[in-house]
Amino acid sequence: MSKNIEEEKMKAQLSKYGKIYINYSSSDCDGGHSGGSHTFNSIEELYEWEKVRAEWADGPFGWQITEPNETQEEYTYFTR
Repeated sequence: MSKNIEEEKMKAQLSKYGKIYINYSSSDCDGGHSGGSHTFNSIEELYEWEKVRAEWADGPFGWQITEPNETQEEYTYFTR
């Protein structure tokens, strides 16, 4: 998804809910997988969070905008 489309979705959520809702997931090189949801008060706050998370992630990391009633519970599991 392009950055412009994502930002339009973020703006729509800020207008509708006053927050941005995302689900995220990550994996590490040791077989650990985790995820959860997070809320943000601004687009800048989300991008700062993404930058910090991406810097310390040692495997795939991603997030997607979601509706408030579709946020996921925090989870962690290992495949090794």
